[in-house]
Amino acid sequence: MTTVVLGLDGAAFELIEDWIDSGVLPNLAKLTSEGAAMDMRSCLPPVTSPNWRCYASGVNPGKLGVFWWERVNRETHTVEPISSSEQFDGGEYWDLLDGNVSVINLPTGSPPSKVNGKFIAGGPDCEQTEYTHPHGLEDQLRDEYDYQVHPDHLSQLSKDNQENDCVDEIHRLIEQRFQVLEDQLESGEYTLIHATIFYINVLHHFYWDRDVVRTGWEIIDEHIGTLLESDELDHLFVMSDHGSNRIEVEFNINTWLEEEGYLVRQT
Repeated sequence: MTTVVLGLDGAAFELIEDWIDSGVLPNLAKLTSEGAAMDMRSCLPPVTSPNWRCYASGVNPGKLGVFWWERVNRETHTVEPISSSEQFDGGEYWDLLDGNVSVINLPTGSPPSKVNGKFIAGGPDCEQTEYTHPHGLEDQLRDEYDYQVHPDHLSQLSKDNQENDCVDEIHRLIEQRFQVLEDQLESGEYTLIHATIFYINVLHHFYWDRDVVRTGWEIIDEHIGTLLESDELDHLFVMSDHGSNRIEVEFNINTWLEEEGYLVRQT
């Protein structure tokens, strides 16, 4: 029997509650009515990095020393990307479990951790190659699922246009993650499977409650139903790293500071 933790990046009741109540997401409705459902509080700052690692390690951002996707090197005046091997020094709860584990598409997971089982890195910090442990798993994912870390057409995303190739790709990537999860669940090889659906949050950023976002959630809901029907499933936890909400006002503070004479660029 397997415990599955399904991580939905940026999921929030503010967005999906109406769809749950109206019957658009029947399996999430079943989980909230027959299981336990509540708001969770993110670690501050409430963003993808470092909150997935906070969940995995039980350590807050201050102790991790990570507050965003990059860090500022004050000595060299440079911005450097976060590396999981340098900044996240292990201690994840799945390292303490007996049996094999599978971690699928974890943001802040690059380079991939050497776990007792399989690890597939994901998220915006992840490269398109060398993202798995063991290394040969990458070829297997490509051959069996046509697996991709990122869509090919990210530049097409626009708040003014929801009909583009990237949206279709994101829906397909969500399907891919679940296909890997479901196959690994049915194999019966794993004590724990954690899978993150990251790109649903990207749709939130661009389209909030528009049709393409609802379609993404309908795909998620359908696959939650598949998980619930599995004889191999022992426990299912559905969670998020942070919430989402509609943006009413955008304020670019550095632009304002520069315009008012409080900030000067150093050349």
